[in-house]
Amino acid sequence: MTLAVELQRDTEVKLAAKAKLVGLDTSTYAARVLEAAALRPPLEEILEPIRRRFAESGMSEDEAAARYELEKHAARAARLGRPFDE
Repeated sequence: MTLAVELQRDTEVKLAAKAKLVGLDTSTYAARVLEAAALRPPLEEILEPIRRRFAESGMSEDEAAARYELEKHAARAARLGRPFDE
């Protein structure tokens, strides 16, 4: 498929620079970027199973936030080799 797209000059310059960094011509690079974007699932599809599991958990948003904070601090302590005490 051939597709003609109008770009602003600064966008075109940035796209060409990125293409050059990876050793591609601008058209090939742009095609790869568009293909990757088209194949990427929408955010809603990615989030759906997470939202469903949260709803099934019965936790409130405040409980989930508190649990997240606890896990975050425990992971940080483990990474630093320190004991973690709630």
